[in-house]
Amino acid sequence: MTLPKNIASLAIDAQPTFCEGGGLGVAGGHAIMPKINQIRSQTEKGYWTQDWHPAGHSSFASTHGRAPFTTASMINGQIVADGTPGAYTQKLWTDHGIQGTAEAELHPDLVVRAGDMVVKKGTNPLIDSYSCVFENDKVTHPRFPNGNSVTDQLRTDGIDTVVVSGIALDVCVRDGACDLRDEGFRVVVVLDATAAITPEGQAATLDLFKKKGVEVTTLDQLASYFNPPSVTAAPRGPVNDP
Repeated sequence: MTLPKNIASLAIDAQPTFCEGGGLGVAGGHAIMPKINQIRSQTEKGYWTQDWHPAGHSSFASTHGRAPFTTASMINGQIVADGTPGAYTQKLWTDHGIQGTAEAELHPDLVVRAGDMVVKKGTNPLIDSYSCVFENDKVTHPRFPNGNSVTDQLRTDGIDTVVVSGIALDVCVRDGACDLRDEGFRVVVVLDATAAITPEGQAATLDLFKKKGVEVTTLDQLASYFNPPSVTAAPRGPVNDP
């Protein structure tokens, strides 16, 4: 461990389902797993999120016979006509993160330590869940097995700064990082330990981070980011009287 005890690692959805060959594969997903391990090795506390959908989840295009990556107006997980009062817009995804499948497990290359905590999200078939802080209804909290929400657990553990990595930068990492910042935590995203769905999504996410006060660094700068080298003043020579 090299970082202070108030700083924790949080890896978002580091699962094969979001890597190349997975149900919702993102380019570069497999390659970031060693970097996530390096981040975890530098903190005393580690937390992980896991997309954990039941089969037939309302966010799946296949559930509704629709094309993936299109959008639909929904109420309680059911598609309704556009403009229906109370409806929300849902992006329809390929099937992914299905409970009990191998690709929904945490990535096999990850080093999950004894005492680390995993929060499963997206378990309600009627509500999608990007953020680790709120389901997409922005009311319901994903919870650890002990019943605590992510923010409750972080505060209980004395954490005020979260180092975030994972997939996808422009969806779940984005929403989780911004929600944690809104909840008063210092949030630092390690950019090269994330993978984005699109370059445009990454650019938009980085713009949003600036507005929200979410900080961004790279893995090789992480230790010095929190422990910047002290600047020593140059010794002064003798002062000569005129």
